Amino acid sequence: MDDLPAASTQAICHTFFEEVPCYVTVQDRDWRILHANRRFRDDFGPPPAGASWRCYQVYKHRDEPCLACRWQRRSPTVRATPAKRW
Repeated sequence: MDDLPAASTQAICHTFFEEVPCYVTVQDRDWRILHANRRFRDDFGPPPAGASWRCYQVYKHRDEPCLACRWQRRSPTVRATPAKRW
């Protein structure tokens, strides 16, 4: 993809994100789901009006983060990047 214009590369990545046959979400450091792919949206729908979902609410039906949270144990070098809400 090195020889493709940036817009084409972005379109390819977006299409892959939307069409992959599994759930893909982008989350912030507070476990809020900022963006989700089509498979996720088709199965779970949108979050309640004026609210956001947290991963542990959707995936595990919990009111608080999971005790063995993989997301919480991520590398401290992982940096969040701006994302649009879905």
